[in-house]
Order: sequence, then structure tokens, then C-alpha cells
Amino acid sequence: MLLACFDPVFLPCSCAFPRSHSFVVYTISNRSLFSFWTKTKNVPRLTPSQFERIVAASHNAKEALALFEQASPYLFSVKPISQNRTGFPGEGGHCDLYEGPVTEDDAERVKKAWQELGKSADGLANTYLVKHADGSYEVKIACIEVKEKETQQLDDLKLVVSYGADREELQLMVDEIKQAIPFAPGELQPQILRKYIEYFTTGDFRIKREIGRLFINDKEAIIDLNIGYDWTYGDPDGSRGVFDGFVGAVNKEHGIKYHNLVLKGPEILRELPYPDQYHGEFIAPSFKAIDLLTTRGFMYGIAIEATDDIGNICGMKQFEMSNIANAMKSQENLYLSDEDHALVVKAGNGIMCLMLGLHELLGHGAGKDFREDENGKLNFDQEATRDPFSGEFVKSWYKPGQSFNNVFSSIASAYEECRAELATLVLAHNPTALRVFGYEKETQAAHDATYIVYINMCLQGLAAVGSYDLESQRVPQAHAMARFVILRAMLECGFATVTKETDGKVSLRFRRDLLDTAARDAARDLLAKMQVAKSTGDLHAVGAREYVRLMGLTEELRGVREVVAGNAAKKVVPVFVQGNTVLREDGEVELREYEANWEGAVKALFERVG
Repeated sequence: MLLACFDPVFLPCSCAFPRSHSFVVYTISNRSLFSFWTKTKNVPRLTPSQFERIVAASHNAKEALALFEQASPYLFSVKPISQNRTGFPGEGGHCDLYEGPVTEDDAERVKKAWQELGKSADGLANTYLVKHADGSYEVKIACIEVKEKETQQLDDLKLVVSYGADREELQLMVDEIKQAIPFAPGELQPQILRKYIEYFTTGDFRIKREIGRLFINDKEAIIDLNIGYDWTYGDPDGSRGVFDGFVGAVNKEHGIKYHNLVLKGPEILRELPYPDQYHGEFIAPSFKAIDLLTTRGFMYGIAIEATDDIGNICGMKQFEMSNIANAMKSQENLYLSDEDHALVVKAGNGIMCLMLGLHELLGHGAGKDFREDENGKLNFDQEATRDPFSGEFVKSWYKPGQSFNNVFSSIASAYEECRAELATLVLAHNPTALRVFGYEKETQAAHDATYIVYINMCLQGLAAVGSYDLESQRVPQAHAMARFVILRAMLECGFATVTKETDGKVSLRFRRDLLDTAARDAARDLLAKMQVAKSTGDLHAVGAREYVRLMGLTEELRGVREVVAGNAAKKVVPVFVQGNTVLREDGEVELREYEANWEGAVKALFERVG
């Protein structure tokens, strides 16, 4: 709201003010009060007086200062500590998806009641949960239509279902989508846009599934978009999604190597270390390299699944965000040896492309979930499928209405990311996969590539130590938690070592001679165990237990946590500049691009929102 009080000419000229760049980072780059990556509160990197001085210089200072005075205590407060992280409000945390003192137990009770009513747990994605003073619960469905409330009594649980959450924002979205339909090319894209209108109007999650299937089948699109309540990383329960989305233009030339990786997928995936019954059928994903036009969040890549009416994955579409990857610059060397850092810098973005392809195209697409349909039919042969670690026949699988997300609940997102990252490590040894990305078999370049994949994974795992939350005993962000677990595994097998030096600095060193033995074996063993647990939907299986164990913070890592956190606090926060599309008077669409600096970011924002 504060930005609405500023003249678009003001902010680019505000560099004369102390810490003005910090102001731009806080108001534009962060996008929200809580960080997507760390799940912790974004506190301004400037004092309240510095912030107020910039606010007072706006063209509408009176209104802006009133808003600042109202918001300032919460913007700068860091106590109680629990309010600085994403978590259940009833347990001291903060999450806008909940109202009232909701706890983890409350979320679980409502989820079970929802399923008892014959609804899919995935249908909670576009909802908010309220716990009223009388102990009753309300599930608020995000949609434009306001319907009469529905009240259900299940034993001692009273559940009210209401409609119309986010209706004003969704109406704005629908108004824009209606204007886009005449310009949508092909047969499928107009259908997708009309379905979005229906979904945002009614809130019916089954329509979102229809959109997913249309989206997956739209393989020839030159403009791709995905919007909605799909990203559940912000929910401590892992059931409710934060509204997000992106629009991007296909970069065909950059996507060729990923297409070749998909073609080799069935051959490469046979190297993954679990029995044939756990592999399932490889559904070749649709992969595209795209240049983002607009997005709420910034990431290198993303995988979007389409599911049928009982939750089986029936297709997948994956993206590399080319212009995001190209914009990232090498960071200062804080932890690696000079030799290892030189290798990483020399490899450049090529290794990131390799890791992205293996993670998104093969990692997420690998493996099979064992399911029972509504008629009691299993999608696997129980009498021929054993747990490779217990030797017993499989006794657990997903029942109707269950999915990996709602069974594994609060650990599901990070668990899945860890599984995909472990597949990346295992397949980084595969000569066929390496060759697709230009690393020829048994060459020094190929061996270096595999080594750098492990370096990057452990380096990001060490960075995650800085955001480790001692109270919840986990890293809040899913990808970071996944890499933390992998770092633990690499430390335990002796491949990696983390040391706090006498000068207070932290070092991360590797036994390269163990790359093809202990490191590879540790990755394969953990991946196999985690896949079996996921396939069987068994939270008590050895793989799930091992994952939870590795989530813990050892004394070794506890000793470097403050140093790593301090380094993260000093890190320069990138601001990505987004272009805008403008419909000209002659009917042509113009793409406006801006300088890659603070002024460009501000100008782009103001021209976008008016």
C-alpha cells in the first residue's frame, strides 16, 4: 500500500536518500512480508527513521506517513521470535492462510473431516482455515461467487464451508483474462483461459484439474502461463496454496538439450537404484525453456503436474526460466577452497542447466505411487511387489482420496524436492545424461561436471544451515531443507567436511577421491529408501524415518549456524527487472524493457500497476 503513495518519478531519483536501495529491495524485490525462500520475516535493512524519511518525501506524504505509522511496529519488530517465521498461529507462528489459533492438530482434523465428506484433500489448495472462538472450524473457499454457507457436523467437529474469499482480487484477474481471450492463439489456450474464469468464479478445484490437463496437452504454445493456488510451500501443513503464477515466452533454441534429455529419459532412469516395480511408466514430460515476462516469484525452473480425478499423475510440464538463470551472477567465495571455487566459476551456467534438467525432467518424473481406486483395484501387483529393505510384501499404499501431499503433510514438499535432488546426484554420474549437455564420457570435463554438481548441492545445503529454525527443527523452505538433508548425508559418508576455522570463518571441503564410491553410494541408498516410502505412502518406512533423522541439526552444524546466517544477512539481494506488454492504439502489442538496475525495476513496476 505504501508504494501506491509514491510518484513514479520519485523513487528513481531517491538515491540521494540514505539506504534508498534497501528501501527499493524491501518494497519491490521482497514482494511480501515473509520470504518465499527462508519462510522468515523480511525485516527492512534500514532503520525506522531512514525508512520514514523516504516515505515523507512521497507526493502523498500525509497518507503515506499515516500508513507507515500504522505498519511500522510490525515491520520492524523481531519479537516474539516465533512470529518471525511461517508456522501455525496457534503454535506461535505466522501464516496468512489461517485465522484464529489454528494448530497442526486442527489442520489435520479438518483435513480428515474434509475427506470424510467425500472431498479430495487436494481441494483444500484454494482455501483458508478459520478456527472460531467456539471451537468450530470454517473453510473459506477462494472464489468470486458468494454462496450460502454449508454446515456439517461430524461427531464433535463442526465444519462450516463458506465461499467468496479473495473475490475482489479474483474479479480483477477474471476481467484481465476476458480481455486476453481474443488474442490467445491455437485451440487450447482460449479453452484454458475460459476454464480459469470458471475456476476463479466457482472455486471448484475439479476445474483446476481440467486446466492442468489442458495445460499439459498444450505442447505447441509459444506463450505459457500458469496461475492459481498451486504453490503449497507457504503452508506449514502443505495443503493450502499461496496464489502465484507466471507468464513466459518460449525460448526454442535454448530448449533443444532438454528435449534430447527427455528422449533419453527411459534409458537414463533405469540407473535409479530401486526395483522395477517402483519405477512406473515414464511419462515423457513437456519441457520448455522460457523467458519470463512476468512473475511473482523468481526461480530457475519449475515442474507442474496434471492429475486425474483420483490423484494419479497423468502428465507433467516443466520449465527452465532462461532469463532468470542468465541473470544470476557468481557469488563471493565464502566457504570453498580456491581450487573448487575456480572449478565452479569456470563451469558457469552449464552445470546449472545440467542440474535443472536432471531435477525437473527426470527427478520429479521418476518413481511410481502405489494406489487403490474407488473400486478397490490396485495399480500394482501386490503379490509380486516387496519392500526391498524389509523383504516383506508391500502392505501400504494410497487409498481413495489420499495423495502424497496429504499423507506426508508438513514434510511432503521438502521430501519431494530431496528425492528429486538425490536423483540429480545419482544421474550426474550417468554418461548418457552428461553427453546430452556436452560432457563426453570419461573426459576430465565430465568428471568435473559430476563433482561440481555435488559441490553445488552441498554448498546450498550449507547455506540452508543459516536459516535453520531451532524451534521447529527444520529449514523452513522446501528446496533448502532438501539440500540440508543431502549435506548431512554427504558429511556422514565422509565425502564432505564442514569446519569452523580459528579465524571464525567456515570452510566446506571435499574428498574428491570418494566421489564415485562413498558419495555416490550414499546418494543411491538414501534415494532408494525414500522412493520406497513415497511409493507405499508409508510415513513409518525406513526411508521416511531416515529423512526425518537427517532433518536434525548436528552439533557440528549448530556450531557454524550463526556465521552462515551472518553471511546471508550481508548478501546482496538481487532485484529482477520485469518487462511490460502494452497494447498500442494501432492494435499491436509492444514489449517494453527496462535498464537492469534499481531505477529500471521501479519504472517497470509503476508502469505495470499504473
